[in-house]
Amino acid sequence: MTRTYLIIIFCLLAVSSFAQSKSKCVEDMEKLYELLKKTPSYKSQIKGKDAKQYQRLVQHLEWRVRNTSDQFECFCKLAELFDPIKDNHLGFYQLPHTYIDPSLYDDPYVVKAYRKSPESKNFPRIDTDLDSLENLLAAKPESDIEGVYHYDTYLKAGLLKTENPDSLVAVILNTEIPNWEKGQIAFVLRKQEDTEHYTAYYAHPVHKVFLLVNNEKFTNGSFPESRFYGSLSNAIWRKNRMPAEDFSSLPDNYQTYELKQLNEQTQYVRLGSFSASKANVMFSDLFYTKLENDLQAKNLILDLRNNSGGADKVAKKFLKLLGNYAEEHKIYAIVNNRTFSEAEKFIIELSKHENVTTLGETTNGTLAYGSNLGTKITLPSGDFQVYLTDTKDSGNYLNYEGKGLAPDVALNPQKDWIEQVKEEIKQRN
Repeated sequence: MTRTYLIIIFCLLAVSSFAQSKSKCVEDMEKLYELLKKTPSYKSQIKGKDAKQYQRLVQHLEWRVRNTSDQFECFCKLAELFDPIKDNHLGFYQLPHTYIDPSLYDDPYVVKAYRKSPESKNFPRIDTDLDSLENLLAAKPESDIEGVYHYDTYLKAGLLKTENPDSLVAVILNTEIPNWEKGQIAFVLRKQEDTEHYTAYYAHPVHKVFLLVNNEKFTNGSFPESRFYGSLSNAIWRKNRMPAEDFSSLPDNYQTYELKQLNEQTQYVRLGSFSASKANVMFSDLFYTKLENDLQAKNLILDLRNNSGGADKVAKKFLKLLGNYAEEHKIYAIVNNRTFSEAEKFIIELSKHENVTTLGETTNGTLAYGSNLGTKITLPSGDFQVYLTDTKDSGNYLNYEGKGLAPDVALNPQKDWIEQVKEEIKQRN
């Protein structure tokens, strides 16, 4: 077992170490603690005995990292400060220092120089028989979280349990990206208490920096939160590299706003964003006017798939219009795991109307808090950055944080969702 693998176990099993002097990691932890204490989510949740317990957690973690110089070990310990706070809008990630730009992947001199860099040499890895490991994991059924996973055609990794049965580590088995080497760690998962969710530490496919995901799920043989901005693909880590068509989601270029007549008694409305950008506000206002004039069918299929939220000022006009519409008409609202933030608040409020039925899959569970300022602060070491939230839970949504809203009717992801909803309408009428 290598030193780096031991570091991973330290992250997962809370093994301690001793030291005499303050490390950069301790300074980062003190700063992170100071920043988190100022967030609305911390102030509303961590009080009294919980605040004292949280302070003890900070002190314990500081003690464990007093002599570490390993960035990954430090990242793991710093990430534990987010565990007691239910706020999935908070962000935490490493900052990139050295990596290969995709435009230079074919340059052997650049690749050779990177392989000699400290970032490459010190990247966490496992030294083991990878062929035997792959054969073992390939035999796991799709319903088992352990197994072989793919990130598009670029990376293949084996996910296996550690000595702690509630924690797993994914090791690279094959790579088409010169940034990566076999045996390096692609991601780590920690099972959350009393939920089916995981805390994930994902390494970015291009930048090879770890980022914290507090709300991961294992569903349909994949990890839906493993999407990476600025990567080579919009793929996620999944067991089946070429999965069957998945109707639960929508392509990124799908129309944001749409109204169409499906049949004499049913209309379809697409609300794909509540963004407060200048362009989207203009388009949403124009579409709202269209809905006011043309919304009239007995049944309405409302599509909120992949609506990542936005601003209340954009959502509330649609909420009022559709709420009034639901007084005399039936609304069938489609939601998925990519329905989150302001869109989750929207469907929770809309579903309070008796004539509204939700269909699809459970929403994301990232809604109680948010950020108007988009504040990002780099910790003293320069190795990590935290994204802070600044809005309060204004609608008692904390019970949905990390859980989401479960639909009234679950839909089969391998069959067309619009057709399934039309069949549901037919059966009810």
